[in-house]
Amino acid sequence: MKIKLAGEELEYDASRLMNTEAIALQKATGMRPPEFGKALEQGDAIAMTALVWLIWGRNGHSVPFDQVEFDFGQLEIEDDDPKADESADSQNDA
Repeated sequence: MKIKLAGEELEYDASRLMNTEAIALQKATGMRPPEFGKALEQGDAIAMTALVWLIWGRNGHSVPFDQVEFDFGQLEIEDDDPKADESADSQNDA
């Protein structure tokens, strides 16, 4: 998955979640990892903020969750999962 935020492009491997990240994610959002994934798909604001928080942390820009601030209008998410593309295509064909 590619994330673009304010001109910065970052990669996020959704299949890789360290136990420490999962614990921090659950403490910060109250969501377990499966719930987090579903909330992301639904465009949940807390989940989107947590995604930026996780990506920033993985790229050496660690900030407390409650200090993550960005313009939603500048957030672009490109899912490079072929299953997601196939699912979208099959829904468009229906």
